[in-house]
Order: sequence, then structure tokens, then C-alpha cells
Amino acid sequence: MRKLFLFFVFLFFVTLSFSFYGPAQDLPHILLTNDDGIDAPGLSAMYKALRRAGKVTVAAPVTNQSGTSHGLTTGRNPIFVTTWTDDQGSVWHAITARPATCVSLALESLLSETPDIVVSGGNYGVNLGLVTYYSGTVGAAREAAFKGIPSIAVSVQAGSQMDFDGAAEFTAHLVERYLKEKLPPKTFINVNYPALPEDKVKGVKIGSLSLEVSRSLYVKGKMPNGQGYFWPTYQPIIRAEPNTDLSAVLEGYIAITPLQLDTTDNALIPLLRSWQLSGVRKRGFEF
Repeated sequence: MRKLFLFFVFLFFVTLSFSFYGPAQDLPHILLTNDDGIDAPGLSAMYKALRRAGKVTVAAPVTNQSGTSHGLTTGRNPIFVTTWTDDQGSVWHAITARPATCVSLALESLLSETPDIVVSGGNYGVNLGLVTYYSGTVGAAREAAFKGIPSIAVSVQAGSQMDFDGAAEFTAHLVERYLKEKLPPKTFINVNYPALPEDKVKGVKIGSLSLEVSRSLYVKGKMPNGQGYFWPTYQPIIRAEPNTDLSAVLEGYIAITPLQLDTTDNALIPLLRSWQLSGVRKRGFEF
């Protein structure tokens, strides 16, 4: 009789806990990726923080894919996937592909359900301004937006005080707010975290992309066998237009920039129409 009583007490508290916290499946499903590779410390920090916010599945490239932009792994090369489940019950996919393809493959073939949101990062080094066009981190988030899924690209400024954990904790809070508020379709968010400890970050600034362009440098060198080469590097930007992502990070703020898929400059459409290009039909062109 006493055992039966204890069983009902146990059942009561289980039911109470279930009703208070909600079923496990109500937690958001987060797909996590990056371009630094599946063993990158920024990905590990992001996973730990996001795991407390929901169910996390990781689908990331096996090796570093920085600077691959929105490139896709196509052609004659097969894609290999190594999958395992960690001690927290999260599924990890290590993929021999570029970041955007990792997201696409996960959404189309690896996951049994559509995730609520995709997080790409935290990347080693910022992805600000026009650099977003080169970034594999941003490319992965954009791929998710292509498919109508909310997404965030997160990068951390390189430096002696870079804080992957702080950026990850901020992202976890941002994910919760993003899913509650809902942004318009075909948009996504780019986040850049300054190289400062959490207590030194001044706050958050929302702004546009900087249009400053870092200067590409190619250092000439020679191999021991005499063959010449160029080592690619760049000259960092130390000034930026006000109210941009770059100026925010340089001032010690977290920079958030909302991005959209439609990059059409609608203001130029009337001007281009005024060129009356339909006159070139004689040459076989149609406008």
C-alpha cells in the first residue's frame, strides 16, 4: 500500500513538472553550423550556450571553410558525413562540404524535422560591412533564409580578449527574442561581438553595413625550391562611417545588422528604364 502511495506521489510531481515546463518537444530546435570547422572553439562555446535554450543539432564542415562565401559543394565530388550523438543527446554531423551546403544538406536530408532557427558561428574574426559577401559564416545563415528559416550569423572580433562564451550567451538570448518577435521572411541577422570581456562590452548598436573596404595585400615570397608565391593578407580598417556595424564594434559595442535577400536597388529601376534599351532588339536582345 505504501509503495502504491509513493507511486502516485511521484506521478503527481512528474505531471506537475510536465505542465509547468511544457513538453520537451516545445523547446526550439536549433541547427548550429559554422565555417571554421566542427572542432572550432567558437562552435563549442555556441553549442554549450544554445543547448540551454533548446534542442541543438550540429551540422558543420569537417575543415576550415573561411572565405568561401555562399559557395556550394557541387560537381563530381561526393559529400561524406560522419554522425554521432554526444552525451547530452545532441546529434552532430561532420560534413565534407562548404558551410552553405552543410545547411542545405541538413535541411534536405539529415534532419527529420525543420529546425526553428539556424545559428552560424561563433566565427573567429568579424564579418562586417562588405566582408559579409566573402563570409562563409554569413553564407550559411543566408542559405537558411533562402529556405524561409530564421537565421543568425555570429562573429567575434579577433584579439587577445576575444570572448566566445560571452558572444554565445548573448546569442542564446537573441534566439529566444527572435523566435518570439518573428522577423519578416527572407531576412536574417548578422551579429558581430567586440574583442572584449563581457563586463567591458558597452552595449548593443543596431546599424547598417559599413561600405568601407579593407585593402587586400599579397606578400610576395619564394619557396626553398625557388618557386615564387603570393601570401594573401589584408590591411584592417581603423575608421568607419557612423551608425554602421564597423563603427559599433570599433567603439566596443555588439553590432547587429538586419539583412535581406533582395539586394535590388529599386531606386535605379526608373533610371535604367529611361535608357530605352528596348531599341537593341534588333541585335537579338529582349528587355
